[in-house]
Amino acid sequence: MFKILSVEIEGFKSFVTKQTFTLPTKAGLYFVTGENKRYPRLERNGVGKSTLLDAIFWCLYGRTPRGLKASDVVSWGKKHARVVVTLDVTGVNTVVYRTQGPNSLALEQDSKGRPVDQEAVDKALRLNAEAFEVSVMRPQFGQSFLELKPSEKLTLFSEIMGLNYWLEKAQTAADLAKELDNERCTI
Repeated sequence: MFKILSVEIEGFKSFVTKQTFTLPTKAGLYFVTGENKRYPRLERNGVGKSTLLDAIFWCLYGRTPRGLKASDVVSWGKKHARVVVTLDVTGVNTVVYRTQGPNSLALEQDSKGRPVDQEAVDKALRLNAEAFEVSVMRPQFGQSFLELKPSEKLTLFSEIMGLNYWLEKAQTAADLAKELDNERCTI
């Protein structure tokens, strides 16, 4: 699949100034925490943990897990938001850039960048928003993978593994075989 290598955030919700996060690439479970120095009584609350995840999701899919879009994510008093997520997608260095004010979405793979639409990002990542949310993020306010119905899990696995592609190719092959068989019978 892919590994998220780094996230650069500016003007997105509570991240007013540019912040860069380098994420660990070694497989494992990581505990994200923080310290609220402005309001110590809040301890680890209000330090941007959820906002970091929101920024990743917004950059990759154009909305936050709770549905915030466009100007709803821009920091108070700012005119634009910018998030850049750098990933390793099965060995291919991939960078997704999303901005608000003006709206833009760009994808860079192996140093070749270009403006794209959401479908191109989903295809490059091999994961749509729903699949990412339940398999990568485990939503704070939504359904986790384990809570899905069996048919929903199957659909999700099919999307993640690209099984529809193989079903389409199998159908194409079957149609071609039938066509060749018909031609053979008419000769």
